[in-house]
Amino acid sequence: MRRRRRYGQHFLVSEAVASRIVEAADIRGEDTVLEVGTGRGILTPMLCRRAARVISVESDARLYEEAADALRQDNLTLLHGDGFGTAERFDVFVSNLPYSESRRAVEWLAATPFRSGVMMVQEEFARKVAGTGPARRAVSVVWQEAFEVDGSFRVGPRNFDPPPMVDSRVLRFRKRSTVPSDTIRNLHLIFSRRRKLLHTPRGARRLDDMDNGELMAVAESM
Repeated sequence: MRRRRRYGQHFLVSEAVASRIVEAADIRGEDTVLEVGTGRGILTPMLCRRAARVISVESDARLYEEAADALRQDNLTLLHGDGFGTAERFDVFVSNLPYSESRRAVEWLAATPFRSGVMMVQEEFARKVAGTGPARRAVSVVWQEAFEVDGSFRVGPRNFDPPPMVDSRVLRFRKRSTVPSDTIRNLHLIFSRRRKLLHTPRGARRLDDMDNGELMAVAESM
């Protein structure tokens, strides 16, 4: 299969890593799993063996058609389209998306009710969402407020086809709170004016002097 350059895809080919991802997802027998990015379908059959239902969404038409021909599990709903536009309810989120979609995934998940998930991201992005102080970004605040990470592991380039030029990391997380989309947009606005003073109940303050809770309160009040 040719690499689908438009989507920036690096396909996971390691069965061992795929099995570890599915194990980390902590799927219960009654769960509905949402998989965004079916890809070549390495994760999908494993997910179907553990969950009551799997909804797998693929945006690439060719990959969707190939998956529709190859994947025949009775508890699988395979969809073509934008996984972040789905209204399907789910308990567990699983994804090995193109790295360019990581921030969008975090922000959509923050505003969506579910229990837990696992997501493959670029190592640098994993450091970004964990950032504090001057390294903190709007997506860092969203991630830290919405989710609790309870495990992660590194995945090297050789586990993909074609191999990326960077290391990847699988994050295992649980939903802690829901962050509305409006609040997320306001956080980005706040960070775009990082050098300006913010008006808070405690007076005018610099962004870097405020903790996440204070920033959330300002974003929610805008």
